[in-house]
Amino acid sequence: MNKKIEEIKQFFAYYCSFKGIYKRIPFWGALIFGSLVFYVFSQIPVPYFDIVGWLGYFYIALSAYQKRCRDLHIKGSWMIAVVSVFFIYMAITHPLGIDKSEFFLPISQIILFVYLCVYLYAQFMPGKKEADEHLTSLLLKHPKAYFAFCLLLFLLGRVMIENWLAD
Repeated sequence: MNKKIEEIKQFFAYYCSFKGIYKRIPFWGALIFGSLVFYVFSQIPVPYFDIVGWLGYFYIALSAYQKRCRDLHIKGSWMIAVVSVFFIYMAITHPLGIDKSEFFLPISQIILFVYLCVYLYAQFMPGKKEADEHLTSLLLKHPKAYFAFCLLLFLLGRVMIENWLAD
């Protein structure tokens, strides 16, 4: 039984750790795993669990993009910034149903387009022969602090949008 628990811990550590590198297939697998986390949480009929799942997906995506950037031999701060904007923006607007409103739709389309470009770049660019496991985005020098900052941005944005909608 303990061996199974240890294997499960290693599985989650693999996808949630900011150490190491990802080639193209493991990168894709990490994003699929993140979307599965989101899907499972969104199916639980508890208020806000879909947002918790989305934020879990965001954490896994941050890890995946950082590891992929190391394989591409870049620090990737611009990638991390784009990924962060996409996930935070969608966490704020989509559950409220305003991401497709007249005001937010053009913003949503631009953010989605830029995110898709970053995803395609990360997915299809060939890695370098010598990946640098020590390259780290300036934003992710302290990944847990960065994620906490992103959560704060999410909460502030959510409160501001809800107050704006209430007026």
